[in-house]
Amino acid sequence: MTIQDVANNVTYTGDGVTLTFPFVFRVGDITWVNVGYTNNLSGINLNIDQDANPGGSIEYSVAPPSGQDITILRITPITQETNYGRYDPFDSETNEDNLDKIVSIIQDLRTDLGDLVTQVANFEWEFVNFSGNYTPGFTDKFKMLRSVDDGGTQEVTIPPNSEVPFEVGTQISFKQDGTSTLSFAAGIGVTLESPNSLEVAGQYGTVTAVQDGLDSWFLIGNVK
Repeated sequence: MTIQDVANNVTYTGDGVTLTFPFVFRVGDITWVNVGYTNNLSGINLNIDQDANPGGSIEYSVAPPSGQDITILRITPITQETNYGRYDPFDSETNEDNLDKIVSIIQDLRTDLGDLVTQVANFEWEFVNFSGNYTPGFTDKFKMLRSVDDGGTQEVTIPPNSEVPFEVGTQISFKQDGTSTLSFAAGIGVTLESPNSLEVAGQYGTVTAVQDGLDSWFLIGNVK
């Protein structure tokens, strides 16, 4: 089956009601699907026949809040795991699957390169609002995430690399726009360092989380 030249990602805007969000790009394995907004994410589903009916959907147990961006992104692992034995019969299906995977990798890398070129050329922040507790996803790299709740607390959990494969050097910035206390927490196996506390100093304060190791992060900015 041929692979069409389609985008490897799609972004929706939550409306506080919708629970299911589809995607139509081919995915070889469920682990290739990365979701930017993971709060109350209950499942990722792939269509059975990715050749005839590529794509699938993600589902939430609680609808993402109105205005929340939901990005679904394919990240194809850059591996080749098929061992061709000398004089073995030629398996055309296996060979075609490997070619399909190579094309998927090229499409993914092209998207990453295009995003990077755009960021460098524009020198502009991409601002994304969030409400409630939040776990950053792969598509949040180098963005400014703004908490907008008033009253109470909001907690940002830095996920382990096994859940979100951020590259070392990734930076994600946060701004406390609302009056809710914005704090940070380390996911399972993650080390999160701060010169003081893990809380933003107050409304309009900004903090940047920087990854300096596989599961090692530190905070810089307006921490208490």
